[in-house]
Amino acid sequence: MAVSTLACNPIPHAPRNFSCDQYILPSDEIERERLQFQHELIKRIYDNKLILAPVKFHSGDKILECGTGTGAWVTDVSKDVPLSVDVHGFDIASRLFPLSPPSNLSFSTSSVLSMPKEWKNSFKLVHQRLLMAGLQVEHWLKATREMYRVVAPGGWVQLGEVGFWRAGPATKRHRELVRTVFESKGLLLDCADHLEEWLKLAGFKNVRVERRSIPLGGWGGRNGQEAMDNWIEVFRAMKTPTLNGGGFGYVNSESEFDKMIDEVEREWDQTPGADMQFVIVYGQKETQTKNYGINMTRCSALFSMTAMNIWTLVSKGHAKRDKNCKCSWKSTREKRAAKNSTLTSIFSFHFCSKCSVTR
Repeated sequence: MAVSTLACNPIPHAPRNFSCDQYILPSDEIERERLQFQHELIKRIYDNKLILAPVKFHSGDKILECGTGTGAWVTDVSKDVPLSVDVHGFDIASRLFPLSPPSNLSFSTSSVLSMPKEWKNSFKLVHQRLLMAGLQVEHWLKATREMYRVVAPGGWVQLGEVGFWRAGPATKRHRELVRTVFESKGLLLDCADHLEEWLKLAGFKNVRVERRSIPLGGWGGRNGQEAMDNWIEVFRAMKTPTLNGGGFGYVNSESEFDKMIDEVEREWDQTPGADMQFVIVYGQKETQTKNYGINMTRCSALFSMTAMNIWTLVSKGHAKRDKNCKCSWKSTREKRAAKNSTLTSIFSFHFCSKCSVTR
């Protein structure tokens, strides 16, 4: 049954601390601990690899993370690369930044939609992970284009987001509630399905997708238990945006919300095969940007020579094509283009050596 996304009267509850109204997850010490826990889980799911893109770092290279949160990812990376590699993370708020980062790691407040102009072509790698709860639908392509702008030629971008999750009827109903909450904020729950397309539209090449299926529930061993603990905590943390929206027709009180999450957790733990998809997509910026600019001095000279040749041919009576000539205009154009460079393709004047006619 479809449920309206229009907010009703807020439902009273005990709220947590949020950095802004747009972001649907809190910004407090509980969230700091969860983010660190989640970082270790995702790293283990991807065989303890922080960087999947085939990038090598040298002295003077720079690494950037957008929406860094607690800085868990950049902190780990800063320890894996040489100290001569500069690592930087930014977020819209500094509340969760680490207090004592490594010497080659720094932080600042900024937005992925408008990074500093001086960052153009600066970073060997740009990383972003799990901003599905913060970036609105219309901002994703703008964000990937901003990332393209700040990536150095030949550098890489790497994005990671949660995909589809499944278990049973309780999970299905709750997922629809999550979708409704996302839509009420202008967010896209299925953003992971579009990452590859967005990177290509932004201009990245060599785009690759790496998917992992994460078990949900104690039946899935350590990964299953920790994944369940992590994402159940995420869903509990969405209490405030859900209840501030009046429950969106799914719950009518704080206790009903808590009961719904309890049912999801129980279903995961009792449903072998329950899982969540995680998607990492990475792509490369071309080493050299193609230059489509026109050398106007050469263009003017070429036009003058071409016009003069046409006038000479016309004055000699070669304005009409010989009917017996079987020449191919295509091959003639290709020969002239190869001889005179791509600038000749600007004009439609080409000379046939057999019938002495231009076209």
